[in-house]
Amino acid sequence: MALGYRMVSFDFDELKIKTKQFGHEVDVENRDVVDFPQGLYLGSDQDFLDYYRDHPEPDEKRQDVRLVYEYDKSDLTMGDGSPDQELVVSKAKLVEAVFDDPEMQGKWGFLLNEDPNKSYKGRELGAEVDLGGQLGYVIRAQDTKMSHILHGDYCYLHSGFGTYRAGCEKILENIEDGYEMRNVHEKILKKGIEHAVTMAVTSGIEQQVILYPVKQGQVCEASNPGECLYNGAPNKKGRVLFTVSPDGVPSVPEPIRRKVEINNELSR
Repeated sequence: MALGYRMVSFDFDELKIKTKQFGHEVDVENRDVVDFPQGLYLGSDQDFLDYYRDHPEPDEKRQDVRLVYEYDKSDLTMGDGSPDQELVVSKAKLVEAVFDDPEMQGKWGFLLNEDPNKSYKGRELGAEVDLGGQLGYVIRAQDTKMSHILHGDYCYLHSGFGTYRAGCEKILENIEDGYEMRNVHEKILKKGIEHAVTMAVTSGIEQQVILYPVKQGQVCEASNPGECLYNGAPNKKGRVLFTVSPDGVPSVPEPIRRKVEINNELSR
């Protein structure tokens, strides 16, 4: 069997691999031979990766992913598999999918795992947490690249109280003035902010604290006291409560409507 190479894009907003250059989404879970009626274009070696790049540079929500396919030369419809050659195959099997940036692969490579429901980084789900009802909330500190909470992610259980804009601004004011948090709701928000500040300062990447709605059965105990693990499908229904700059300064983001107003004023 021979190998062919392709560069595609991972979309962090949709948690999917996309490409402009051939008509199918890449399903990293499928490691069987796949038929491509219109043909799959590949490079015979990795020198073709830049040629297939969809955009000049990665950005906050899109990162390059290298795909390696295995094919039988009898399925070639263009090319013969010689070096430095573009190929077209009618059938191929995905054997590897990795982020092109080694740092991205180290942090986000689990998203390309063929078993996305498997807990990653060795995290074991503990006992189910009782939410006290069918619905509840968790908060999570994470970098701005990711707008989902994923299976196996650490989080803090929260009541949802005090998460309106004025309440969040009051939390930051109390932290700045050195006041003690009055109740458990505020203490958990403060813990989330402190976690985001630590991550921002150590990584140099902007962070955010997001409130996610969850259902009974989707939150489990974690080995770390006070923390939980999310046990559900990717959830993008969160609301950003705080953002933290790369130098560790937290703030409450402007409402979306106000952001639009500001941008319109600046564009005049």
